[in-house]
Parts: sequence; C-alpha cells; structure tokens
Amino acid sequence: APDGPPQASGPAAAFLSISHAGGLVACAVGDAPLGLDLERVQPRKGLDALIAAVSSEAERAAMPALLAASDEPARLDAFFRLWTLKEAWLKRTGGALFQTMLGQSVAVSPAAGASAHAANACTWRHGDAMLALSAGPPATLAGALPDGIRYWHLAAVGQAA
Repeated sequence: APDGPPQASGPAAAFLSISHAGGLVACAVGDAPLGLDLERVQPRKGLDALIAAVSSEAERAAMPALLAASDEPARLDAFFRLWTLKEAWLKRTGGALFQTMLGQSVAVSPAAGASAHAANACTWRHGDAMLALSAGPPATLAGALPDGIRYWHLAAVGQAA
C-alpha cells in the first residue's frame, strides 16, 4: 500500500522491514506485518526536550528511567528503547512515519515472566545499537536470542496493552 509496510510479491506472502543507522543495516522478514528499527545509542543534545516531544506521559510512566535525571546512561537506554519501539510499531502498522512519530502515542508496557510469551515487541542492544521488533504475538527471533532481550506489549492508545 502507498503508506503501508513493504510486502514482497511471490508465491507466498512475505512482509519485510528494513532499518539502518550509520554503517549498520538490519532486516526482518515474516509471514505477517512486522516492523523493525535500529538506532545508534549516543548522547543527544536537548535530551529532555526530545523526550518531551516524542513521548506521552503514559509512555514516560512505562519507562521510569526516562525521568531519572541522575543516570544519563539509563535515560539514553530508555529513550532509545522507546524510540525504536514506537518506530517499529509505526512501520508495522503503516502511516507516514515522520509525520506521525511526534503526534503518535503507543501504549507501552513491559512483558516479563509468563506474559513475555504474549508480547508483540522486543528490544535488545547490539554493541552501541538498539534494535526493536514489532510483530504479532509472540515476537520471536530465529536462532539464539540476543543478550539482554526485553519483551513488550504495544497497543494503539485506547486499546489494552
């Protein structure tokens, strides 16, 4: 679709999502819509203003480290987790990404323990990069799981997370 996620044509449905940051490229392929984002975790000027601009009060509440003023590494980690989750969600669901990123609010809640099996997103670090995958439950990865993978429930605001 003109404003939807890419879909490969062929004998079987295949959906894909591609992201790049600096010299890194990531790609995810599946049999249902999915979204992938990759960002380099690096200090940002005006982080407080950026956090306020791209996140809702509910999103900040779901990631309290965003507000931990004394722990800059934790704030950056939380910011890039939220940013990549939102971008992966928007890539999965469609929409003009950069036109909607600032005005889009996504219900974000951590999924741990048994609820991780019903998660529809995950994030993980790879060196200085943060990656997020948004896919239908459960968000799974083929092969060995990356260290530090975290699972999330994402939903459109107004829907149960």
